[in-house]
Parts: sequence; structure tokens; C-alpha cells
Amino acid sequence: MNFILVACLCLLPCVAGESRLNCPTQPIEAEEGDDVTLQCHLDPLINISAYTADWRTNGEVVYSYRHRRHNHDAQTEKYRGRTTFNLDGPSRGDLTLQISSAQLNDSGPYRCFVPKLRISCDVNVSVVPKDQQNRTKRDGDITTSRPPVEDVTKSDHHDAAKTRTYYPTAATIVGFVIVIIGLLVKRGTIKDCWRRLRRRREQEAEMAPNDVLKENLMNRAAEEGEDLDITVENIQQEV
Repeated sequence: MNFILVACLCLLPCVAGESRLNCPTQPIEAEEGDDVTLQCHLDPLINISAYTADWRTNGEVVYSYRHRRHNHDAQTEKYRGRTTFNLDGPSRGDLTLQISSAQLNDSGPYRCFVPKLRISCDVNVSVVPKDQQNRTKRDGDITTSRPPVEDVTKSDHHDAAKTRTYYPTAATIVGFVIVIIGLLVKRGTIKDCWRRLRRRREQEAEMAPNDVLKENLMNRAAEEGEDLDITVENIQQEV
């Protein structure tokens, strides 16, 4: 009698519909191309091998179980050949599903549902591009055997800045000089300067003999003791 009572108490939650499905509460993260395992178990663990169960995402049928068989006809095309489900699992309350070769568009919420028991559970999947996690880790590594990256970068930028500053300055000066020379040539300023300089040299050349003559006469007058004022007047008249 006691055994029957205990058995009834153990079966009471199932009869009353208090069984529930347990799925991971934390999102499942996977890299593109990896396999994704969606854990799902009944609590308490009861035999539902004669029932039906579905895995769905965004209205698409990822996998369909029908009375100890795979129901591939109901499965969405992109998941065909990519799902693994143990047909012996439902006999012990295990509805775990594996999706192989994860794709980026596999990301999203997944739901396991047992219609007869009216119970379900949800799990979120996030698929990241291949090598993204490793690349992020490498970017965060710090190597102590060489100068910090920011120091080398600053030095290179400083040298490059000086080079960029020097060349435009020299080019600007040369260009400015060329423009000035061009304007002067156009206006005839340089030609006038050369003409004036040549005329001045010719005048100096003409005046040079007279100056020498004056100097010789002045020296001779000084030696002979003549009046310099008179001598100067005579020299000016002779010249």
C-alpha cells in the first residue's frame, strides 16, 4: 500500500502537467563554422518518446521529432543535413539538439516545444565571424620586448610632419621668387635697372680722366707753393 502511494506521489507532477523544460539561461556563443549544441531536458526526467517535439527559430522549423522518428519533411531547407538529434533521448527526457557548421544567420532565439505537455524553453544563440575572437585577443596583447606602439607611432608622425612642413615651405619660396621675377621682367623693371647701371658706369668712365687731371694739378700747385684757390679756379676753367 505504501509503495502504491509513493508511486502515485511521484507520478502526480506529470499527471498534473507540472513537468518543465530546462534550457541554458545564458546565451550560447559560437564561431562561424563551429557546431552549436542546444541543451534541453525535462524536469522531472520522464519518458516522452511517444510524444512530439519541435525546435524552432523565428517561425522556421529547425528540427521536428515525431514518435521515435525524425520528421525531415517539416524541417526548413537550410537546416537539413545540419542537425543531430538522439532518438533515444526523449525516452529519458533529453531533447538536446546539435546544429553543425554554424552560420552568421543562425544567430537568434531558439525554442524547444512539447505540444502535448504544453511546455517549452528558450535559448539564445550568437554566431560571430571566424577568427574574430582570436583577432580581438591579439589586438589586446601587449609585447614588452619592444617600445610601445604609441611611442613609435608618435615619432614616425613627428618626422613625417617635419618632412611635410619643409618641402611645402621651400616650394612656396621658390614659387614666390619665380613669380616676382616674372612680374619684373614683364614690367621691364630689370631692363631699366641694367640700362641705368650701364649709363652710370659710362659716366664714371668719362669723368675718371678729368678727376685724375685735377688731382695732378692740385699736387703740382701744392709743391710749387701756389695759391690753392686760384689753382682750383684755373683747373676748373681748363677742364
